[in-house]
Amino acid sequence: MVKVANAAAFATSGTVDLARCRSVAGGCGRVCENVHRVPRGVLWARARGERCGVVRCAAEGESASQGAAEREAKRDKVIAFLKDASTLGTIRFINISQGVVLETLGRFDYNVTPFETPAGKYISVTSPDKLFECHINTDKVSTITISEESSKAGNHKLYVIRLKDAAGGNLLSCLLMWDPSQGMGRYSDTAVKRFEALIARYGTQLVL
Repeated sequence: MVKVANAAAFATSGTVDLARCRSVAGGCGRVCENVHRVPRGVLWARARGERCGVVRCAAEGESASQGAAEREAKRDKVIAFLKDASTLGTIRFINISQGVVLETLGRFDYNVTPFETPAGKYISVTSPDKLFECHINTDKVSTITISEESSKAGNHKLYVIRLKDAAGGNLLSCLLMWDPSQGMGRYSDTAVKRFEALIARYGTQLVL
């Protein structure tokens, strides 16, 4: 926000030249280069106890637009990654919170739908019968890791995709499901090759 330097001129002429942002409520202190004159009545207010015009700083609007565009681009990256991972077949989704570990089976080739709430930009991964639903707040996801690891229990490999936050905390783990007809740790050769193709394309970490 900026405090208009010449409130009287604003009140009489309906426009006023903007100079430098001077803090009224968290002003940015930058020169408003893109807005030079503001029409009367646009975000006009009279501050309590003094005659001063208050208008929205151009930089503030630009920053908000840029932030929204960056969040949209991040969500698009996650959607593109899930599309590339959609050939992996059945996936074991694991979410760990304090006191609870939830595991279920799903797939990346289910319906992927973007939506928004006041809490952020989301995508839903939903099975056709709606018996599986996973909702991901992509604003919270900073990196996607792709790794081949040794199992902590049993002598076999794990093929793991993890969605992580800015602090490196794990939001969601997605493991390649073994072939039920062959038993734990035995995977379809096709699924393994497709997982390895993901690593070849993205490396072991995709930074959003």
